[in-house]
Amino acid sequence: MMKRLVFGLLLMLLALPVLAQQPQTPQIAFINADTLQLATNGTVTPLSDAPTYDYTAVWSPDGTLLAYAASAGDNAFSAEKTIFVYDGVTSQAVTTAQFNLGTGLSWTADGRLLYMVDTNEFFPGDQPQAGLRTQMYVVAPQANATPELIMDNVSFGVGCGGGSAIPMDMVYWQETDFGGSRGIVALTDYGIVHSAQCVGDKTSLSRPFSGETIALGNGNIGRAVVSPDRRTVAGIAQTNTETSLTRLLTLVNLETLEIQEISTTDMPDQLAYDRQGNLYYSARVDVGNWLDAFTPEETQKIAAALGFVTDGSQRGLDYLPRYETRIYRIAPDGTETLLYTGAGYAIGRMAVSGMSLYFSEVDSGETWFKAVVSGEVTFDNNFDVYKDYVAVNVFALALADNSVQLVGENYQQFAVQPLQSAAMR
Repeated sequence: MMKRLVFGLLLMLLALPVLAQQPQTPQIAFINADTLQLATNGTVTPLSDAPTYDYTAVWSPDGTLLAYAASAGDNAFSAEKTIFVYDGVTSQAVTTAQFNLGTGLSWTADGRLLYMVDTNEFFPGDQPQAGLRTQMYVVAPQANATPELIMDNVSFGVGCGGGSAIPMDMVYWQETDFGGSRGIVALTDYGIVHSAQCVGDKTSLSRPFSGETIALGNGNIGRAVVSPDRRTVAGIAQTNTETSLTRLLTLVNLETLEIQEISTTDMPDQLAYDRQGNLYYSARVDVGNWLDAFTPEETQKIAAALGFVTDGSQRGLDYLPRYETRIYRIAPDGTETLLYTGAGYAIGRMAVSGMSLYFSEVDSGETWFKAVVSGEVTFDNNFDVYKDYVAVNVFALALADNSVQLVGENYQQFAVQPLQSAAMR
């Protein structure tokens, strides 16, 4: 009997390392029907009552807490937001403020939340487009915590307007912020890295200890992300002319403020770091004209659905780009590797958790085109109608073999729970 017991215990001990190495499945927070949802092993649970218009969900670095900002009522664009923290059981209100939607929310190294607040005041003597006066706060992730002002009088450019009638653009911009330029606010040892205007294509370094604010690069670096050691900013330097658009991957050393341009195979669009210092960038490559697939009569329907007049009184619609999406990894030694090629309109967000790269892909638009051609959709400028025909799907790309698996359909503005990879354990 004793031999059997010892043998059984031995088998259990031998099995323990195998069980410990089984892959974990991270939770994914995402927006659906204007509310924050949480997917756990395929089961979806709402975290707030509709409609609350939740924004900027972000996990703590250890993956135990989820912070997000929400506005109650039917005004999705209300600046007054309440910051909540979900601990795996309940969501608790932390604080309410005139939340700056152009920069988002982030966790500091000491476990607090960093955010920017709009004062609705402009600097004396300046024109409104010269800068809104904003403030920066940190707050503990606890119910009714008292925020701490860490920097005052930070200029933030406003007056961003314009838009697109193309529904794929509108969905893509929901994923990434206006124009595809996602905002940032992040605390480092060298100061606070933050977007400097509402379209997110300018990034600054504000230093609470001196009160100064410095534009990074030549003042045209946007879509910024901070490296895991918080010493480097990777961003995209954008140059526009009447005939061309150029985007260059650029690294900024936060200690010296020196910039380094990185050559890439394709023009970068969105960026993400992993904990090992690998940098990922997505690209959207124009591979043709969608309208080539349609008859002149069908093209007129598409033009009308986009608000174009086709009777000759205004410019007609002659080109709609069809994109190929790509994701690359740039290792710390500079080696670039193509990981993914797809047929979507754009890659929205990217984040590494465990041994997988999670990313959202905006649908190519084929479903919307077919709905227009069939007469199911006509022009009414109603985004709530159009976006139902443009899915945002989240995928997991296994970094070991580049295999791709669908994680969720219509997981908008996702935030994946961070898990350490085997190399980091």
